[in-house]
Amino acid sequence: MLTVTDDKKVSEMTVKELKELIMEVVQEAIDPDFGYELRDDFIESLKEAENDIKAGRVYTLDEVKSELGL
Repeated sequence: MLTVTDDKKVSEMTVKELKELIMEVVQEAIDPDFGYELRDDFIESLKEAENDIKAGRVYTLDEVKSELGL
C-alpha cells in the first residue's frame, strides 16, 4: 500500500510515488476488496470446503433443485 499522505500535492510527489498512486487507484476501481486481508476463520472455512470437495461431499445444481422441488 502507498504511504503518501492525503495532504501531499501531486506536484510534490516523485514519479515513483505518482505511479504507485495511479496503480493503487486502478486496482481499487477494478477490485473493491483490494487491500483487505482474509480473516483466519474465513481461510479455515475455505480449507474445509476444499476438503469437502475432495471427499465428494458436494451436490450438483440438479440434485439441489430436485431436493427443493424446483
